[in-house]
Amino acid sequence: MNTFFKNKIALVTGAGSGIGLALSEELLKKGCIVYLTDLNYEDVKNIAKTIGGNAIALKLDVTNRVEFKEVIDKIIEQQARIDFLFNNAGIGLSGDTLGYTH
Repeated sequence: MNTFFKNKIALVTGAGSGIGLALSEELLKKGCIVYLTDLNYEDVKNIAKTIGGNAIALKLDVTNRVEFKEVIDKIIEQQARIDFLFNNAGIGLSGDTLGYTH
């Protein structure tokens, strides 16, 4: 068994669904301690409870720099390091691009 990921600390943003959730599940299977973060704390809290093991849920709005720093500081306080950051959070928009101003 490959032990590269064993006991490594991973922070995954957008872990409440989709790619972030799938990535978190795989990292956990490989032995990582995974901090699942999402804007919707209830989602990641329920996911962490369901997945179990080394899954830890935190609320994180990645657009809020203060909140992002607080999450980083909390993980460093608890684990002394972060080995992997998967900054996956985002939103999907669809429609005619002519209507977008940014």
